[in-house]
Amino acid sequence: MRPYSDAFAAANLTAPDSGHCRRPSAYRAEIGPGEAGCTNGLATSKKRYRIVQALGGKDVVYLLTEFDRGRLQTLPVAYDARQREWFDMAGSGAPHAPAAGARALDWKDWRFTFHTACRGCHVSQISNDYNPVADSYRTAWVEPGINCETCHGPGESHVQACLAAPAGKPPEDLHIVRIKSAFSHEQTNALCGACHAKATPITAGFTPGDRFSDHFELAAYDNSDFYPDGRDLGENYTYTSWSRSPCVASGELDCVHCHTSSGRYKFADAAHANDACLPCHSATVADAAGHSHHPAGTSGSRCVACHMPTTVFARMRRSDHSMLPPVPAASAVYGSPNACTNCHADRDAAWADAAVRDWYGRDYQAPAARRSGVDRGGRRRG
Repeated sequence: MRPYSDAFAAANLTAPDSGHCRRPSAYRAEIGPGEAGCTNGLATSKKRYRIVQALGGKDVVYLLTEFDRGRLQTLPVAYDARQREWFDMAGSGAPHAPAAGARALDWKDWRFTFHTACRGCHVSQISNDYNPVADSYRTAWVEPGINCETCHGPGESHVQACLAAPAGKPPEDLHIVRIKSAFSHEQTNALCGACHAKATPITAGFTPGDRFSDHFELAAYDNSDFYPDGRDLGENYTYTSWSRSPCVASGELDCVHCHTSSGRYKFADAAHANDACLPCHSATVADAAGHSHHPAGTSGSRCVACHMPTTVFARMRRSDHSMLPPVPAASAVYGSPNACTNCHADRDAAWADAAVRDWYGRDYQAPAARRSGVDRGGRRRG
């Protein structure tokens, strides 16, 4: 999250083309020196919305405007940072589930309002200061983005302790939350889950070290953002499937095993791609080619290729954090993605199902198929 400026636009955006959003009328970003905005091109009711904030940047740059009474709203056009092109923001996020009618939300919907959908994970120490009588916001935050205190707690005592320590000698007690030495795996996962979960906040008081379920109601697989077999369908969140992972269920794995505290993936280097799984799966890693049925050193022999395949929704990439093996048999029933046909796009789920049955002999897909039936029954309430 950062204030929009000419300098930001010059460094991160390209010139818009003729139009990007066709619902209910054409909207177009206008990026140039001075005041930038987004214009509704309908001849009978042209209206221009001034860009005041920019959010995101790794995959997508979202642009925000300010409505009356302090409300920040995501504009109907956004910028794909990887493809370097503009696109229909609200249209790209149309729900896939048939029950939702596959109809895109209006860009003024509350789910695209910063205060109700985006605020907790893009700025630090936010105060909405909502006035219910005037139905207005006076939103302020200490810092844009995620600062140290978000994960490590209040830092005043820490600063005082460091200032009081002798030069060159850090204090024995840092007076701050130290995740690696003080947190259990569950506490670390809950801290990351506060932003990386599709959940409904129950309180606004989550602090590092708290239990996730004391502050959030986690979306389950009956939510339309998931296929009935639990694969990601809609939103780009991972905590629900992560919680289902057998590795996490063992109680021996947390997010910072694979990620730095800033979110960077530690094992991106191809030479060490499978090292993340070594502590518990050393025999399988040693024979990755035999286990995966793909030649050693190829992308297909990487653990994450089959167990954490990447898919895209609303121009944003996400990895399947359930860590379950490919289940093409479920794909054939539900149309859900699987790692096999993600790579072999010219083949279908039936081909992949036959291949894995031939490779492994035993029907490892059966437990996942049973779980899918339970999840599907939950959606039907019976």
